[in-house]
Amino acid sequence: MKPGILALALMTAFATGAEARNGAPLTVSPVVHASRNATVSGELEALGGHPAVTEDMFPDPAKIRLSDGRRTWVFGANGVYQIRNADQTVHTSGTWTLENGVFCRTTSGRSTSSCGILYRNGPVYRVTRSTRSHRLQEWSLLRLVN
Repeated sequence: MKPGILALALMTAFATGAEARNGAPLTVSPVVHASRNATVSGELEALGGHPAVTEDMFPDPAKIRLSDGRRTWVFGANGVYQIRNADQTVHTSGTWTLENGVFCRTTSGRSTSSCGILYRNGPVYRVTRSTRSHRLQEWSLLRLVN
């Protein structure tokens, strides 16, 4: 499995077997598996994925928790994010934006942002390597039940 990146209702999660609870993935559906292993945005779109909008990130306006399989990524609706280790210590933090499908994050202490198109397919979130590329980052994020 590739090292893991960014809402379904709880009942939908159980129906698809795709979300994770307390950082431990549940049984993963074939579509979720294929979404996490896609290499270009067209593969995600063929599986039903779409560029994300703010409502995809925040059906609950407070925060969204995602996992890459090693760390938990917490995105606040206030534009701040943290990547936390398993022991909940902060590995990385910074700011993020999502506008018209373009997802940008700036790590604290760095002057440049990393931007790409954010795709969502159910509980799976993927980002392209840049706004002009169809190639996806190697990592994927799986939505955690808050």
